[in-house]
Amino acid sequence: MDKYLKLIIGLLVILAGAYTYVAWPGNLVALWTIVKGSFGLGVILIGLIFVLLGLTE
Repeated sequence: MDKYLKLIIGLLVILAGAYTYVAWPGNLVALWTIVKGSFGLGVILIGLIFVLLGLTE
């Protein structure tokens, strides 16, 4: 993959993760809030991995 493509994909994934973490639709129980928070952080970490791969290539 191209270096810039990885950077763009990583940034888009980070944005999606941040949106998931901050603005999950609906008011659900506290347990679900914890689950979606962890999911959002996981997506952000995946995005960071893509960005790092793009930078180190």
